[in-house]
Amino acid sequence: MEIRTLDSDGEPTKVIPLKDGCFEMQLPKKFFEGNPKSFKVEWIDFYRN
Repeated sequence: MEIRTLDSDGEPTKVIPLKDGCFEMQLPKKFFEGNPKSFKVEWIDFYRN
């Protein structure tokens, strides 16, 4: 799955943590097989000591 990080202007960035940016994920076509009503995506933002 392709995941891009974008800054607040929608431009690609490698700076993490993001400030007013977002993550953009390109979901595989398989996610849409059978026309599901919904699906759930979870992740851990950061590990901290």
